Amino acid sequence: MGLAELKKTVKKVLTKLPGGEILFTRIVRIFILFMRDVPIRFRTMINGKDIPDPERVYWINPARIVYYTNYCGNLSDNECREAAKLRWQAQSFRGQVFDRIKDKAKAKDGNWDKSSLKFEDILIHKALSLRIHKNVSWEDTEFFTNALTSIESGAILWDCIDKKSLLVRCDYLDSLIKSIKENGFKLNHKITLQGDDPNSLAKHPRMGEEILVNIGRNGEYLFQDGRHRLAIAKILQLNEIPVKVLVRHTEWQNLRMALHKITCNLKNHALEQLPYHPDLADFVHSSVGDDIIFAIQPFIAESESNPKLLDLGAKFGYFCHKFEGFGYDCYGIEPNVELVWIAEKLRIGEGKSFTIIQKSLLEYIGQSNNDLRHYHTVLAFDLPKSIRRVNAWEEFKNWLNSLCCDQIFFDITNFDENETGSEKNLNSRGEFIHFVLESCSLTHSETLLMNNVDKREIVRFYK
Repeated sequence: MGLAELKKTVKKVLTKLPGGEILFTRIVRIFILFMRDVPIRFRTMINGKDIPDPERVYWINPARIVYYTNYCGNLSDNECREAAKLRWQAQSFRGQVFDRIKDKAKAKDGNWDKSSLKFEDILIHKALSLRIHKNVSWEDTEFFTNALTSIESGAILWDCIDKKSLLVRCDYLDSLIKSIKENGFKLNHKITLQGDDPNSLAKHPRMGEEILVNIGRNGEYLFQDGRHRLAIAKILQLNEIPVKVLVRHTEWQNLRMALHKITCNLKNHALEQLPYHPDLADFVHSSVGDDIIFAIQPFIAESESNPKLLDLGAKFGYFCHKFEGFGYDCYGIEPNVELVWIAEKLRIGEGKSFTIIQKSLLEYIGQSNNDLRHYHTVLAFDLPKSIRRVNAWEEFKNWLNSLCCDQIFFDITNFDENETGSEKNLNSRGEFIHFVLESCSLTHSETLLMNNVDKREIVRFYK
């Protein structure tokens, strides 16, 4: 007996019982949920922490979703271009996105993240904009004309089979606009509009349908499904919407795997810096970066035009991300090739323009005599022990002497009063502070932050 025959037999038996039809509907719903959820849970279990739960909801700014996914499957480039023309004519783009069941929680290689189709160019976005801003009748929009032509040619769109049912669909979109305007953007299972089936799979608390996105090689969000809700959110300029991630590009997944490997080698498996991307929020990180930003916030330039920042030991570029948001032109120095690779991908994904230079601090100091930039702020929160060797202090001193800046922030936590060895005798905090003041044009110092948890001490040197 096949699945269809089994379903028919069970329905026939249950519908003879009191309330049997409702019971049958619930059984079918549970069965479908089971068949969808178990393979995905098994897949993510095999992959461990590298692939997050595909039903996890992320709240992101809708402005981050600029392009449609451009998946062509096994088509050649020419076939893909021809198919794209037909999809544009029909305004039906399902052929260039992934299968929401078969491809869920997968990493896929290829150029599907290289897209030229902007979401805001599609007809439904333009129609909703006219409807929201100018109250233009649906029937006077190009979207309606195009959709009706497709339906009259035999296509079924949103279960619409004629003009009357298409107008009912447009009424539903009006109610969706009204709901989002009045109540904000809610999770799908927390809102039921006229015409919605509250018992449908789309309204399930865990497996419910939200706006679906895919993530490209550099962390870019590409649209997959839910265009009406996304268009309304964009037009209303909402700050955040709930989305689920269907597919990640292999290169982005490699970044996640690299971060996972890094955390395995760290104390408490916690990253020292927040990886600046919503999709990396599942990685445990310390609050040190946020604590430091809070401490130095009063000294961030506000009036200076395009002040410059230099971060010595940039890691993932956390401080470059932060300071660029404050209006700074940022430069970072980081010796670790893998961290520079991660920082560059995060920079592209977040649309930032800072520069990370792959050099050790000693290499940078030795080659930076021609750096004539005036830095408003220099961050040195990761001063390596290599700089504390006897033969490095003179180079460091010369660099400090030539450095043109308004302030430097040093993390001097590691300058232990009791440290001994073959290093230059500048192990105490007091000796290091005196050394810096003696070596550069800055004349004052003050302690800004002493974290009682890890005894972290930040010192600011200034004019």
